[in-house]
Amino acid sequence: MVTGSDAATLDRNLDALKDPDAPISVLYVPLADPAQLADSNNPDRGLFQDFADEFGRDHHGQQFDKSHLASGWAVMAHDAVLTASIAIRKAIDTPQTPPSVHAVAAQLYLFDSTNVIRGASGIFRIDPQTGNRKTTHEPQVVRLGAPPRN
Repeated sequence: MVTGSDAATLDRNLDALKDPDAPISVLYVPLADPAQLADSNNPDRGLFQDFADEFGRDHHGQQFDKSHLASGWAVMAHDAVLTASIAIRKAIDTPQTPPSVHAVAAQLYLFDSTNVIRGASGIFRIDPQTGNRKTTHEPQVVRLGAPPRN
């Protein structure tokens, strides 16, 4: 079965993934897989590790549960808020006036070439033509369950 990135939340210990009489494989590409981000082959591993270390620390008496890092949703949320906040700061014309939504949107398309985001998922850019994320490394396919039969 080939599915989308939401499969990252699938319980890897499901009995259906281990049934030798009805072997199935689930294939998906995660958007921000913590195992891939922490892997020594990831050139931006330090960015993820810094985020993961900070994620579990006490923040003014509040603390995130480290288990929330397992699916990658925390990483994606962090990078989205980081990107938006940088765009907002860059769109400010005068400190007394909030930027317009159009000025902020325009900033998003300037995150290209040397103007990059250093997020928890790594260094990335935003393609000014498509709005798609561009990165220096692509996520890898994850396989859950039985290998394919020959």
